[in-house]
Parts: sequence; structure tokens; C-alpha cells
Amino acid sequence: MPRVKLSAAINERELADRKLLAMISAYLVMRDMTKLELAKRIQMPESTFRHRCRNPGDFRRAELIAIFKVLQFTEEDKKAIQW
Repeated sequence: MPRVKLSAAINERELADRKLLAMISAYLVMRDMTKLELAKRIQMPESTFRHRCRNPGDFRRAELIAIFKVLQFTEEDKKAIQW
């Protein structure tokens, strides 16, 4: 059975994870790139990338830096993410 959240409140970590995924998705659209292409460009297996996207807190700092570089994140956006 899937887990059910009894509270509608979102904790800080979950909010930060959602924000990171939203920003990555937005930059993928702006750069006309797929998640698979991003995974290849940062030299990460697709399965690992999918796992990290399901659990954004598992991204390593070096992986985030590579993603920021490939997607050309602005300094402002990098600062907005808790990493």
C-alpha cells in the first residue's frame, strides 16, 4: 500500500526538493533539453538520475554543480536553492 500523508502541511525539506526539481525542469525547457540528455551530459546513468529526481535530497553537491553548469543556472537561482 502507498503511504498516505495525513497532514496537508509540507515540511521545509520537501518544499526545497520541489523547488529544486521545478527549477531543473524549467531550465530543461529553456535549454530545449530532455532529462536523458542532461543525464548524459553530466555523465550520470539514466537510472541514477531518475532516482535522484525522485529523491532530490540524494543529489550530491558535485552532481548539482554539474547540472547548474550544463543548464547555465544564474547565480541568483543557485542561491535560491538549499544545497
